[in-house]
Amino acid sequence: MESNELLKRLRDNPVEPENPLVGTSGVSVKNVLRATRRADGVEKLMDQHPDLEPEDIMAALLYAGGLRAD
Repeated sequence: MESNELLKRLRDNPVEPENPLVGTSGVSVKNVLRATRRADGVEKLMDQHPDLEPEDIMAALLYAGGLRAD
């Protein structure tokens, strides 16, 4: 999946505008990043949010990487 297609999976967060939500799960980019710090974090996050897809994780990482690259 292309970068632009992945980034389309992000949506506005009305509570924290600088921290988009991924997919339809309601999970924020910040929470995905926190999960990546733990060995089983992403797996647990996906278990807790069954509608969270691998592409959503990739979109969050792509978004976060873009913020750091600027």
